[in-house]
Amino acid sequence: TEYAVQMQALGDGGAEPALFTEVSVDASDTRCTVGGLQIGKSYRLRVRAVNEAGPGEWSEAVEYSPLAGKPTSVRDGIELSSSDQGHVRAEWDTADGNGSKVSLYVLELCCEP
Repeated sequence: TEYAVQMQALGDGGAEPALFTEVSVDASDTRCTVGGLQIGKSYRLRVRAVNEAGPGEWSEAVEYSPLAGKPTSVRDGIELSSSDQGHVRAEWDTADGNGSKVSLYVLELCCEP
């Protein structure tokens, strides 16, 4: 006895959806992790139980779209240089947006007492 889980990547811009990809899950577990999903793409998932008599009906399909994660830390630190008296220039490498465009950098400047 097991569960069959199917995932389908939905088409972009009216394109025909891809075929369902199926994985089997032991009946003692009622969860499974599906990897390889692309951020911003939509997917359809459904599940059904299977036993010695054969497969049951598919569940109603649910749609899922993975969200982007928090950006990574700025790599290689920050380089500071003096542009003229009373000013400092800060430069850094771009951060990885982790699936989404970085929209803002925040630079904090602190003075020692």
